[in-house]
Amino acid sequence: MKIQNRFTKDLTIDFPMIMAPMFLVSNLEMCLEAMRGGIAGTFPTLNFREKGQLEDILAKLNAAKNTPGNTGTYGVNIIVQKSNPLYAKHLQICVEAKVPFYITSLGSPEEVIKEAHKYGGKVYCDVTNLEHAKKCYDLGADGFIAVGQGAGGHAGPFPLMLLVPTLKSISPICR
Repeated sequence: MKIQNRFTKDLTIDFPMIMAPMFLVSNLEMCLEAMRGGIAGTFPTLNFREKGQLEDILAKLNAAKNTPGNTGTYGVNIIVQKSNPLYAKHLQICVEAKVPFYITSLGSPEEVIKEAHKYGGKVYCDVTNLEHAKKCYDLGADGFIAVGQGAGGHAGPFPLMLLVPTLKSISPICR
């Protein structure tokens, strides 16, 4: 069975699911298993801070993406806020590796969107409210990750039962 919708087509996955990018938890093995399961495996780039680590995992994931039997993909979560001292370096490494998709958090996704779109990468932006969603949409985001109350990491101010329908009602990229 395979679910066909805009999201699964954009990410070339079988099922419309993203394995959450968990700080210090998500790793290569988890992403590989997600890919084998036909979903999108993700990890925060900040899980790999030592020299050569990020390049190594991206090379392994790119090799696995083209392996028979893998019907999923992978992506990275990148903190785009100025508080991330590795942002520029990690973005450059990810662009060079042609990461299939990005989840941006905490800040303006403008540079990530511009760089990813140069080679066909997709960018989904964490949004906690309609104002941020509009800014991301205007910058060319491919989609949103609705971050509501109770979400892990960077929880938003609104419950998902309010945020998601509102995003769907105002944004063509949510339909």
